[in-house]
Amino acid sequence: MEANSLLITFLAQMGVISFALTFCSFVRDRVRGKQSAWRLIVSGLFFGGAAALLMNMSGELIDGFRFDLRIVPLAIVGLIAGPIGAIMAACTASAARLWLGGAGTALGLLGIWLACLVSISGHLFLKRGYIRPSDVLLFSTLNAGIAFLILLVLPQTVRTNLSQFNAQYSLLALNFVGTLISASFVRLDQMRRESAHLNELHSQIVSALPDALSVKDLDGRFLIANDPTAVLMGATDGVAMVGKTDFDYYNPEEAALFWKQEQEFLADPKPVVLEQQFSRNGQTYWLSTIKAPYRDESGELKGICWFPRRTEPVRRIISIEN
Repeated sequence: MEANSLLITFLAQMGVISFALTFCSFVRDRVRGKQSAWRLIVSGLFFGGAAALLMNMSGELIDGFRFDLRIVPLAIVGLIAGPIGAIMAACTASAARLWLGGAGTALGLLGIWLACLVSISGHLFLKRGYIRPSDVLLFSTLNAGIAFLILLVLPQTVRTNLSQFNAQYSLLALNFVGTLISASFVRLDQMRRESAHLNELHSQIVSALPDALSVKDLDGRFLIANDPTAVLMGATDGVAMVGKTDFDYYNPEEAALFWKQEQEFLADPKPVVLEQQFSRNGQTYWLSTIKAPYRDESGELKGICWFPRRTEPVRRIISIEN
């Protein structure tokens, strides 16, 4: 098979796999909650159907030997739908392979169920928290190993023909790359979903607090604010404050003073309690304000956590020891 034809076949089959993964991610984003047994079964049938479609899109690697990427969705489904999905996908793909018939049916079924075992193994590793790039690489290598095992049990004449054109390396590489791309998609999608869940949880916690709480970036713009903060600042709600600064809510002199205090805090970002005051509608308000650094996972300073509370005028600044 010419390199161009091989690449076209590979890309066409990866297009089917990419559609299956994207559609599954789309549905999971909109169907919240724990996955029921029926959802796992449907996911398995869906990926099994994708594998069956790939069997009908097979390309000729050499004369008399065709290939497809069926083991990729059959391995990936376990990362999404667990053992139930993996078994259902394998059953669906097996039925399709039996229906197609022809030479190599037994080897085709063997490859399908080996991929099912890889799929279940991947689920168990994922459940234990193995989701690093190196884990994805290992998983892809393990799945590509199925193609290697199938090569070992092929008739001698077929193995000789494959070796003559070094086609066995192409077969291993295609399955490895296909699994690597697909598993990386699942990994990134899982990380995105977990990040969205944490953001939603943090937002709910902030919104539930009875006291004002907000976070500003290094330029003084509000990144998040709850409704008590909005009441204090005279805004409609916390969402309306996102992207705005103190200059949108205080008079220029007060906002400039608060900006100066924030710059002093950022120069030495340690938790402090400040006494602040501002005027609104002819009345003076006093705040006892806790400022704490907001850092990312690497420890880099990203902004300021702001906890103001209205108090009686006590004129002092208290530093909090680390």
